[in-house]
Amino acid sequence: MSISSNKNKSPRSILIVGASNLEQEAFANGLVRLGCDVKLASNLEEAREYLLSGENIQFAAVNTDFPQQNEMSRLLLQHSFDVELFFLFDSLALENGFANQADKEIDCPRVRAAYLCYTSFACAKYSCRLMRACGTWWEVKGREAPVHERYRKLLNRVRQGVVDTDSKDIVRWANNAFKGMVGMGNIEGRYVSELVDARDIPCLDAVQVQLRNGIISPYVVRLRSSGQVVEIDATPRFDKEGNYMGSVALIRQAHNMPVEEFVASRNLVSLYSLALRLSRAFDVSKVINIITETVREMCGYRCCGIKLKGFGEVVDHDVDGIVSPSIKRTVDSFCSRLLPHQSIRVIKDLERDPDPAAASLREAGLSGVVCVALTVGVEHIGCIWALADKETALSRENNSFLISVGIQAGLALQNAINVKRRLEEEANRRRFYRDALNSLTSGKLVFCERDELDSHWAKCGREVATLALKEKADVPQSRRISEKVMEEQGFGKDRLFDMVTCVSEAATNVVKYGPPGSMSIRVEDDGIHVRLDDVGHGIAFDNLPKAVLLPGFSMGETPSLGLGYSVMLEMCDCVYLCTGDDGTSLILEMKKTKADPLDAFVGFSGLDINI
Repeated sequence: MSISSNKNKSPRSILIVGASNLEQEAFANGLVRLGCDVKLASNLEEAREYLLSGENIQFAAVNTDFPQQNEMSRLLLQHSFDVELFFLFDSLALENGFANQADKEIDCPRVRAAYLCYTSFACAKYSCRLMRACGTWWEVKGREAPVHERYRKLLNRVRQGVVDTDSKDIVRWANNAFKGMVGMGNIEGRYVSELVDARDIPCLDAVQVQLRNGIISPYVVRLRSSGQVVEIDATPRFDKEGNYMGSVALIRQAHNMPVEEFVASRNLVSLYSLALRLSRAFDVSKVINIITETVREMCGYRCCGIKLKGFGEVVDHDVDGIVSPSIKRTVDSFCSRLLPHQSIRVIKDLERDPDPAAASLREAGLSGVVCVALTVGVEHIGCIWALADKETALSRENNSFLISVGIQAGLALQNAINVKRRLEEEANRRRFYRDALNSLTSGKLVFCERDELDSHWAKCGREVATLALKEKADVPQSRRISEKVMEEQGFGKDRLFDMVTCVSEAATNVVKYGPPGSMSIRVEDDGIHVRLDDVGHGIAFDNLPKAVLLPGFSMGETPSLGLGYSVMLEMCDCVYLCTGDDGTSLILEMKKTKADPLDAFVGFSGLDINI
């Protein structure tokens, strides 16, 4: 529920949690009269929804009678509400504040209620003024707020800037020196990205990735409003569980830094960020997206793409549809003229450059094109190309940055290509094993992937029993449970004996090689399905044929199937097998009546066959 002020300016959002109807109405109406946008939450889930919805909640008041006080406190701390205050709401104090001097008495019922209130350092002053207008408040000791208050006067005397940010990179507090550098008096509650030049935002994002990984490295940015170049040396803060809580940064002015050094510093951080992102990407298309996104953001190109040998053309970030078929042919032709010993080829003077591509680019309203080789050692595996509609995009600094990107991108793409090839080889090998084992067992053994096994299991009737498999004592229990289920389903003694034997063998392997595991049984009108899962090392592909076909085969930690899959396949109608590093899963299936092998030939006789 939301109650908004009628004032034209954007109101402050206040969250009230867990008060009674009377208290909520009195408190909420008073806050609305003070120009606030009030959100009412009756439980923890409603409060969480407001905090996650993007509402600019600056102050939260939780009634002291709220039953989930501790959970609410942890939730608010996670959202950087780390200043805790005790507040006693008094409707009389609120009405006295609004009363005119001529008013002698206030004719309204008096409402009082106690709250634990939470706010951030950036909004602490406003919250305190708000509470003072509604009642009385006290600061809860043992939090960071008193420490900050104690040192604020000292930090304001320091010539260098000091900034404290939260986990979302919002300024909680800044000293006067940094406010002077920025040229703004009130920066608390703003994102740091709002204070720096737009061209430095990618650099800022890269540093945030470093800080979250515990890496400390000074970086240089230009402030947006004042234009000053400053060096920021940030130290990350983490809680006891290792979660990133924010940072405290020391800011120094860099008056005499040459432009070339500033650009080099900015590019160095971007290259580090690029290397970090590429190290976590193994898919070719994802690597290409990271490279083109970084290049376009840092250099201001109109569009860019990558051409790989054997992979064709990949165009990305062509937002305005500038790469027409004719321009694409022009770019292809231009890239093909990049000689083996060249690292870069540029056209930036379209009037004078003799290259055939110049005329086509000029007609398209572009200012130039650049092509940089993607290299692995001395081998060219492709190139990065970019089209520019501004001459500044083809500067010497951007070209140098693009060459550095080409070196990193070449290695990353080569690794991604190798990973893709290995995955394809692995997939082909798995398909070979699947087809071979299926053929050797006359279709009784189905070797499948995890998602295929789960999909098949979802269609196997209704679940009637489950059992955790942790120790040897669970194996007899698995036999008893499966036997009981099969008796209830009307299975004959022979079929019952066969399935219970197979379940016992499989359960023994689970507790021996991959505990903790589990067993689950599902039934249909005419059959039973038993699934057994473990978390062991799985069966290595090299050992899979022997483990499946040789009774009692075992090598190291590779599970021995005891009687072997050959006997399981003889006793069961069908066996589904999925194995890998995350463990082995098995589905044993059996119908109530065993199929006669000769049934497959019913209808085939010399008289029935037509040629």
